[in-house]
Amino acid sequence: MSASHVADSRRPADVNVVLIGGLLYGCQEYLPRTRDGEGLSSLTAGSRLYESCLRWYLPSISGDVTATTLHRIGRDSVANILSRIDKVNAADCIMNVKQELSSC
Repeated sequence: MSASHVADSRRPADVNVVLIGGLLYGCQEYLPRTRDGEGLSSLTAGSRLYESCLRWYLPSISGDVTATTLHRIGRDSVANILSRIDKVNAADCIMNVKQELSSC
């Protein structure tokens, strides 16, 4: 048995020790120190900070864009894309039906 093979046969135990240690650390140390909420909105003045980040990362958007406005724009864009996908799928379905009917 080669030296590398011996090391490989011990790896699962080492991995288990690391996983258990990480799990214990996460449950006992890390999680109790986390905040209850998610994202910037759970912080004091988090909404203002988030909107400042929007202006920083999206400088091409003119004016003051709120998170609500950006969310609406994104939601509308997704709806438009899904509508286009539905139209393409419907057209493909019609073409498939026509091809099947013509082969009968």
